[in-house]
Amino acid sequence: YHASWLDQRIVRGTLADIAAATRAAGITRTAIVLVGFALARPMAHASKLYDSRFSHGYREGKAE
Repeated sequence: YHASWLDQRIVRGTLADIAAATRAAGITRTAIVLVGFALARPMAHASKLYDSRFSHGYREGKAE
């Protein structure tokens, strides 16, 4: 929920129980599910997806 935001929620589980764990956490919309060793290390960088300076296929970034 809100990956890389200040209010992000991380739900850990196994493939067998992750669906029930996300429902129990109240996550009812799109979620990012990471599987495997990616969870063993801290993330080095926050997502740039919502950064107003970041350009992608649907938006040109704005200089600040």
